Amino acid sequence: MEETKKYSKMLIPSILSVSVLTIMAPTAVSPALAAIRDAFPHISETQAKLVLTLPTLIMMPIGLFSARLTAKIDKKKLLLTGMILFLVFGVAGGFVNDFRLLLLMRLFFGIGLGIMTPLSTSLIFDFAPDTNKRSKLLGLQGSFNQLGGLLFMSLSGVLASISWRYSFLCYAFVVIS
Repeated sequence: MEETKKYSKMLIPSILSVSVLTIMAPTAVSPALAAIRDAFPHISETQAKLVLTLPTLIMMPIGLFSARLTAKIDKKKLLLTGMILFLVFGVAGGFVNDFRLLLLMRLFFGIGLGIMTPLSTSLIFDFAPDTNKRSKLLGLQGSFNQLGGLLFMSLSGVLASISWRYSFLCYAFVVIS
């Protein structure tokens, strides 16, 4: 019980806020997909869908690799690296004028996401040694995942109605985390 008193009261909300990001991240811009396709008329519908699937495809192997990196690199530094990649390349997707460059942004975004995703759960195990508290936090994490998906898809839809580029601003929420 004394172990948890060593940590900031903002630690658990911070970890849960990262969980919000991990589930919404790949699909947050899906409301803008039709507008993205219209902005790049030379691409096929399948190519346009890569905007959503590429981060997830790269996230999986990177997630496995980042789990191994935690043995050599401090989790906080690794998480911050992932969050910086998430922020820079997530938001940058709204500023590009070339579809190949957009896919490159999504690839690096997926790397950041792949680093963050396993750490969001791993940190709960690290900072909640009590089984009951850990179970409660894992349940909260699942709820936060779904809440993030709901909120950010809605926000992205509103932003996409203004411009498809604005939907990428949803990724700036990582700054709050």
